[in-house]
Amino acid sequence: MAHLVITIGCEYGAKGNMIGRKVAKDLGIKFYDRDTVDKIIKEVGIPKDIMEKVEQSPEKVQKVMFEVLSPNMRI
Repeated sequence: MAHLVITIGCEYGAKGNMIGRKVAKDLGIKFYDRDTVDKIIKEVGIPKDIMEKVEQSPEKVQKVMFEVLSPNMRI
């Protein structure tokens, strides 16, 4: 099964959260905001400094998100 990951980077006040929610709803996929992602990172024990380095490369973020947000995980 293919997994679709869309990341939206934006400046404060650019309504990225609202746009992300709309895109997720229109595509029928789950939406994970920054707070949810931070909570998951903490729960699975990924050190914050490592995640900050990973976030510098969108391809690495997608790989980490795919691994962390597997269908077997309940949030």
